[in-house]
This record gives sequence, structure tokens and C-alpha cells, in this order.
Amino acid sequence: MKIYIESGHDGVEEGAIIGEVREKIINKQIAEKICIILKGLGYIVMLGEGSTKSVRVDQANSLEYDLFVSVHCNSFKNNKVDGIETYSRKSGKKAYKLAQHIQEKLIENTQAVDRGVKLEDFFILRSTNMPSVLVECGFLSNFFEREILKRLDYQWVLADSIATGIINYMKEV
Repeated sequence: MKIYIESGHDGVEEGAIIGEVREKIINKQIAEKICIILKGLGYIVMLGEGSTKSVRVDQANSLEYDLFVSVHCNSFKNNKVDGIETYSRKSGKKAYKLAQHIQEKLIENTQAVDRGVKLEDFFILRSTNMPSVLVECGFLSNFFEREILKRLDYQWVLADSIATGIINYMKEV
């Protein structure tokens, strides 16, 4: 099983910036931890970073990865909005099942507000040839979530939850 973990907004893309906190940095820290966990369990894992999302999608497709997981943090104009959500493409039962497993573990292990699994037509979800999900690990625009997203121990909880969700999905398919 080959797993492609994408650090959202890496490379030329910026993502949200709230004060001194940059989404692309938090995303990369979480994505690196997911890779460490999965590699430690013997999976073939690539951390897609740098360049553009289109280059990363092309890389995952050309190297024929089995799963694609994009790691992000959310932001919204209303700073009271909080929680974790996972996106799946509109067509694809396998991707939806992967999103369900990841979302379930994230909520179980963080006790965050469950914003659910949502269907979307984001570029990376529709352009990959394998089951793909985009995980929003919390809202940087929410003061409480921003503060915990900066903590390395919480990032490990998120990474372990995402990795466990991936593993549980693979046991099922």
C-alpha cells in the first residue's frame, strides 16, 4: 500500500495566515508526523510538498499511489466557528469511506466539534486517480483551536488519528 500525504498550501501557495501563525507550517508539521507514523508501520509513504498542488497531484498519479490525503487547517470570518471536517470527492465510495474512518478517529481522539464528512469538488479530490480526501484539522481563525494546533503534542494526536483512520480503512477494503 502506497500512501501520498500532501501538506496543503506548501510551496508557492500560502493558505491562511492569522497573526504569526501560518497554515502551511502547521499543515507540514502534521503531515510529517503522519508520514513518520505510517513509515514506522512499514507503509510506503511520500510527503508531497513544495511546488504546486497540480504538480503534487501529477506526482501521486504518475507514481500510482493507492491513497491521497491532503492535510489542511481551516479559517473563517466568524472566529467562533470551530471543529474538524473531512472532505471527499462527490463521486467515489472508497474516498467517502476513507474520509469517514479518518473523521471518526479525529473526533474520538480530540473531542473536537464534529463538522462531519462533506462532499466537494476540490481540484485535488477530482484530479487524483486514487481515493482522496482533504482533512481540515481545525480553525486557525478560532483562538482556542489556533492555540492547540500550534502544540506539537496535539499535532501528534491529529497525526495518529489520521494514520489510524487510514489503517482502519485499509483493513476494510
